[in-house]
Amino acid sequence: PEPLTQAQADSSPGGPSTPAKSGSTLAVSGSIDMQAPTSAWTGYEGLFFYTVSVSGNASGTNTGYKEKFMLFAPAQNKPSPMLVVFHKFSTSELDAWTNTQFFQEAWARGWHIVAPLSASGVNFGAPLTQTNTEVALEWMTANFNVRPDRIYGVGFSMGGGMALSYAARHLDPTKPMFAGIVSHTGGIALNDTYINEPASQFIFDFWFGSGAPGSASAWMMSASSMLDFHPSTLVVDPTTDMARNLQNTPVKIFRVADEPLAYLTQQSQILETHLMNQGTQTKVEVVAGDTHEWSNLSEFKTINWLSLKRLTLPLSGRILADRSATYYYFAATQTVVEVFSSFDFDLDLAGNTLTVAGTANLDRLEVETLEAGLDPLSTLRVDMETADGFAVEYVLRDWATAPTTVTRDAVGTVAWVHDALAETLTLLETDGGNHLWELTP
Repeated sequence: PEPLTQAQADSSPGGPSTPAKSGSTLAVSGSIDMQAPTSAWTGYEGLFFYTVSVSGNASGTNTGYKEKFMLFAPAQNKPSPMLVVFHKFSTSELDAWTNTQFFQEAWARGWHIVAPLSASGVNFGAPLTQTNTEVALEWMTANFNVRPDRIYGVGFSMGGGMALSYAARHLDPTKPMFAGIVSHTGGIALNDTYINEPASQFIFDFWFGSGAPGSASAWMMSASSMLDFHPSTLVVDPTTDMARNLQNTPVKIFRVADEPLAYLTQQSQILETHLMNQGTQTKVEVVAGDTHEWSNLSEFKTINWLSLKRLTLPLSGRILADRSATYYYFAATQTVVEVFSSFDFDLDLAGNTLTVAGTANLDRLEVETLEAGLDPLSTLRVDMETADGFAVEYVLRDWATAPTTVTRDAVGTVAWVHDALAETLTLLETDGGNHLWELTP
């Protein structure tokens, strides 16, 4: 079937005329309130809700901000992709419905689609607003049959930056992760945006500071950005490039040739070069145009490009962490909060070896041994080296029985603890040098 035209969508009466034939029972629990649509398609099989609302209290988002999101779910109860649409500045979760054809395109393909508010119409991807987004996406995957390997993000302007930042900060494979992202002229360097948008600085001061004029924290804005760069030389700061977390994620950057917000063009160009230099699967599309609006982007082409992508987990990578969280196979615990942490990893599955290097501001690293493809029933090696000279405690999961021998730099050691109940093996490293541990079952 062909997608609805905007005229058809606009002329639809206030609710679906025929219920979905299957999959129409939605599990709603806790503080979630579901509102009937005020505008919807008729005669089409599917679940369509104008908004779902989750409270901001402890049983909801726990941020103090209610989260509202608009969704469509196909009626057929089979695993289907999901598109997440991030709205532009100063709009709401209705932006995708009002200003794009993404809902129609998702319906035509039998995809799920969700458009989150992310706490506020002017969120700039602040960590608290990303928490609200987490709630929306986890609610979707809990209540619908979403394929975890085919979740995609798309956003425009502020929303384009949010899509990229959310992907870079959410790398836990047990939760929704993006298999591909399209950013339409995204604001990806918030410290630069702060300078170039003086009329909006009070919003940054609210989300990233105390609310007082000029209080926005440069570090907090970096944590919700892709990168920072020198205003004169345009050289990227290698210590704050959250973009490194997207090395395994296909990214398409879309923009118009004569974008009226010139500083966003500059940000996009710097990001394009940076992503390509680090080997990220990056595609750039520049089309004729001189307006800053959703309509420059083809929804059809966007979903076609995303549809070819599948989520895969890497065997190596470079991680920049703004908080204690899970990154692929590793649960990282920071030494000092509100400071970036970093680590590089490499998995040699044939050699049953894990190499972790360049660790900084890292107190503890828990490893999902089996999920990483390592074998605890064979001799396993952990090669570790720090960047800041401080020791890191390594906790290896999936160790049902204690090893028979443990060596550190080829010398036997008792600096380890096996927990049979938790099935963990903890390596108690004492210094921050380069050390090779060998664990024999």
